[in-house]
Amino acid sequence: MWAFIFGALALGSILGILYLISRFAKFQIIQKMARGKKLLAFLLGIVPVLLLVFAIRAGLGSINAAISILHLMAVWLVSDLISKI
Repeated sequence: MWAFIFGALALGSILGILYLISRFAKFQIIQKMARGKKLLAFLLGIVPVLLLVFAIRAGLGSINAAISILHLMAVWLVSDLISKI
């Protein structure tokens, strides 16, 4: 049971980080730095996400950082869904 819980946490964290990277890649400042190149924008989107992950991990610990990233992803996802309506 614990293996399932930690596996789901790991998978959710990875998918959440990828989602957050894609959202940060759409920020105007990152788009300007990437000069229209999607791969470069995605790679530049990694920087703020990694900064967030390491800052949260330093303050709260690894498991709490993963849960915080999942919550950030969930709030951002709900906000995206609401904005589509």
